[in-house]
Amino acid sequence: MPLLVAANRDEHFDRPSAPPAEIAGAPRVVAGRDLRVGGTWLGVNEHGLLVGILNRRQNEPAINANSCRSRGLLCMDLLQLSSVAAGVEFLAGHNRVYNPFTVVIADRQSAWVGYNNHEPSSPW
Repeated sequence: MPLLVAANRDEHFDRPSAPPAEIAGAPRVVAGRDLRVGGTWLGVNEHGLLVGILNRRQNEPAINANSCRSRGLLCMDLLQLSSVAAGVEFLAGHNRVYNPFTVVIADRQSAWVGYNNHEPSSPW
């Protein structure tokens, strides 16, 4: 079955962003860009790997943004990989602190969804 993806950027409207375009580097990536930090919320690379990241709401207060890495940068990290399996392996060893998110990784063979609750040891 083909994969159909639709999403919107539900970040603050005053946060500058660029529409989807090819991003210089290897592998080739097409994604929108957060112009404040340089990350993205949705992209695809030349290997056919699609990565999307969604902010998750939480009941407890968010961690101070200065103590967390941008979720969009994590999305860019994953877009440097060539497969869902490589993405899952990357996340298994990744222990940076982020505000809550859900991430979707898909390629021609498989798809995977993971989330965190902002702790360094996530339940991937």
